[in-house]
Amino acid sequence: MRRFTFTGLLAGLLLASAGALCAVRAPVQAAAPVPLPVAAPTPLPTQPHDFAMPGTQPGALTDPIPNPDQCNICHTPPIYDTWRGSMMGQAGRDPLFWAALAVAEDDAPGSGEFCLRCHTPKGWLEGRSHVTDGSALTDADINAGVACEVCHRLVDPQPPVDATRDAAAALDLAIHATLTTTVPVNRIGSAMMVVDPADNRRGPFVVDAPHTAFQANFQGQGGDPVVESRLCGTCHNIDNPALVWTEEPPGGGPAQFWYAHAHRAKSCCRPPLFPMERTYDEWLNSAYPAGIYAPQFVGAGPTAPLRPARTVTCRQTGEAAYGGAQRDCGEVGCLPAHTLVGGNTWHGCCRMTAGGSTRPGVRAPVASH
Repeated sequence: MRRFTFTGLLAGLLLASAGALCAVRAPVQAAAPVPLPVAAPTPLPTQPHDFAMPGTQPGALTDPIPNPDQCNICHTPPIYDTWRGSMMGQAGRDPLFWAALAVAEDDAPGSGEFCLRCHTPKGWLEGRSHVTDGSALTDADINAGVACEVCHRLVDPQPPVDATRDAAAALDLAIHATLTTTVPVNRIGSAMMVVDPADNRRGPFVVDAPHTAFQANFQGQGGDPVVESRLCGTCHNIDNPALVWTEEPPGGGPAQFWYAHAHRAKSCCRPPLFPMERTYDEWLNSAYPAGIYAPQFVGAGPTAPLRPARTVTCRQTGEAAYGGAQRDCGEVGCLPAHTLVGGNTWHGCCRMTAGGSTRPGVRAPVASH
């Protein structure tokens, strides 16, 4: 007697079923294969000029960016020390940044120059990024990180025209007129920074001594949240300038971002560049600039009257308030405290000493809770 296994029986049923289906249905046309993206070989044949962007260029400063240590002479711990221990203060010393820079240089030679714009802007602006792996930077360049005067000398890419509401308006317009590469007003980011070539500092208040500072909406508090947040977007909205959207990439394949050397865009933003980080755009298209109100960001102090709760800017979502007032009133003028949250909080706590300092090179104590 012939014996049937369960496996054999199941296989027979499946074959019979398949035959029945084929008998009643028309043959199915096989779908055309989808072409796979074509990978560009690495290293790419890039050069530093592939990563050049509009704005102030290296060597264009009349006055160099001062060492941030000079700011510590007058500015108290809620301003200087909290900045010093933040990720901005440590941007040039971040080991993860240097590891990523080495990988980028291996894959796309010359790309390090683009990274150094934001991580070591003092060295970049003063012309020491020509060796794109960062080896020509000085210790002062690296330790400065995003130095104080970089942000306080930044010029709005969309300069104001009303000098009655912005003391730096006329100066900013004159600086824009001298640029050899114009920054697009409709695209914020990719380190397209415009920096005052002279030591003209900007902030939320007019200051005459010990140094001059212009009241500027770009560095303001309590004005237009989009204007104030464009400052953050300078380095927190990044494209890869070497990769552009290409409908017909070399070698075939679907439309994709492709190395742009052979058909580099005349504009920095058309066709679209490969998006790397969209922090500013994400904020701009969120509910925050439209009117999320936060009472903890009310400004107060002897020389600054209480202001109503107001729209939250990029900088405010990255700054913590002291007792409900984002001010350091231990200093003349109740200047805004530079206290940051998010990754900056973790980093600062890890660097904090028993005495409250966040200076580089100091080992953090064991925290207790």
